Amino acid sequence: MFKVYLDPFDGEPDDADEFYALVGRCTILWGHVDTTVEGMLSYLMDIPSAAEVREPEIPISFKRKMRLWRKAYNRMPELADAKSAAIKFANEAARLSEQRQTIIHSTIAFEKKEPKARGIRYRQRGDKTLYWQFRISKDYLTRHMNELQNLLRMLDFPAMHALFLIVSINYQKQSKR
Repeated sequence: MFKVYLDPFDGEPDDADEFYALVGRCTILWGHVDTTVEGMLSYLMDIPSAAEVREPEIPISFKRKMRLWRKAYNRMPELADAKSAAIKFANEAARLSEQRQTIIHSTIAFEKKEPKARGIRYRQRGDKTLYWQFRISKDYLTRHMNELQNLLRMLDFPAMHALFLIVSINYQKQSKR
């Protein structure tokens, strides 16, 4: 039986440090994804055609960032060449974001030196609170970490395209002076 009040470091297996290191690495990689998206959105919102999609500020929540991302790539003609790669990235990012939420926003603890940790998470849906339990292993975290690294690679083309676009627009502005 999983008990929320357990000391999270009680009953750890000998390799628990590796488990925690993987959680940390996944968290850091997600930070790279999130801040890269935020930076790209910031630059893209400076393009004149972004006026119809621009929000007062770049959203904090990743889900809202992805909504703005999709809107920009679907409506801004300058981004057409990178649209396919950008939308593919957004779809994969949404999937991995759910996994990240479970890893980061759960109570996780080991019991009886088992190799897999147990977790419990809840989500509020209206007036209902939904709880669910899960198991999480080093293998799962390793796969998630590898998927995050691949997600960052998926940003290569949209990021380079956006960079060249911004440089080109700034060059045109300076040429008119």
